[in-house]
Amino acid sequence: MTKIYLTLAAVLLVVLTSSTSAHTNPGIVVGGVAPEISLSETRSLSDFRGSYVLLSFWNAENAESRLATRNLQVAARNADPEGKRIAVIGVNVSDSRAIFDGIVTLDGLERAQHFRPDIKAATETIRNYHLTDGLRTLTGTMLVAPDGTIAALNPTAETIAAL
Repeated sequence: MTKIYLTLAAVLLVVLTSSTSAHTNPGIVVGGVAPEISLSETRSLSDFRGSYVLLSFWNAENAESRLATRNLQVAARNADPEGKRIAVIGVNVSDSRAIFDGIVTLDGLERAQHFRPDIKAATETIRNYHLTDGLRTLTGTMLVAPDGTIAALNPTAETIAAL
């Protein structure tokens, strides 16, 4: 009888734990809440609530993610020349600060819009945003709505222009 109670308690614990984590981290899906990101010591993603945020993760060693970031930055500025409705945030997950600085300059990225979190925050961001594929694809680009929910994954220039 004790074995039955222990088995039921274990199953109940697994079910409760699973539903809790599914509720608190619904995943990276349209309509889901974008996980918080510590961009620097003084800035975080939630600081941009009230505006659309074009969020692009890039890696200095990955030309595709860099090109996508640059093209989306241009599309956002074309759609919102004054930068009042759409914030462009690039999050670099490369290991080297020097390489990051060089790429920002080389690619003509707006330095105030690109961040390289410290290693702890970068590791947390990679985990929370499921960026485990080494950014070989553009799955690290999304549009976050003013309320903090994900409005689009891999938005196109047309999606951005329609805002």
